Amino acid sequence: MNDEDYAVFQEMFVTDGWQQLKEDLENMALVYNDVQTTNSLESLYERRGKLEIIAMLLNLEETTELNRNLEGSNLEWWQMIIVDFCCEQDHVFESFVPRETQELDCPQCGAVAKRIVSSPRFILDGCSGDFPTAADQWVKRREEKIALERKVAE
Repeated sequence: MNDEDYAVFQEMFVTDGWQQLKEDLENMALVYNDVQTTNSLESLYERRGKLEIIAMLLNLEETTELNRNLEGSNLEWWQMIIVDFCCEQDHVFESFVPRETQELDCPQCGAVAKRIVSSPRFILDGCSGDFPTAADQWVKRREEKIALERKVAE
């Protein structure tokens, strides 16, 4: 991208429309993070995918600025990853950043946030339903456990 491209992005980022979009995306993220209303595994995976897209859009300003600062490095979007960060105030947030990024400023308090290890974004056999015997065994054991807990409670 050249300076004109960055100028177009910067102009967009200060518009009321962009600010409203960010507010709407933040509200959508709150809704999709509410797992209480999730009624199936498929719904959970769908929500996770939507949250990742929302995070990328919410971090577009930061990603654009990082890319501009690293212009000579041949950084491309496919060299970027979504990573969790945590600041000293325990604010945890995701950001779409170059792989080597270890620290960012916290968007809530401005303190330095360090990259943290987060849960991997993959599904183990037996949880996905891709291997029915493992998934069926898990469901059966869970149902037996719940039934036993109900008996003990009575």
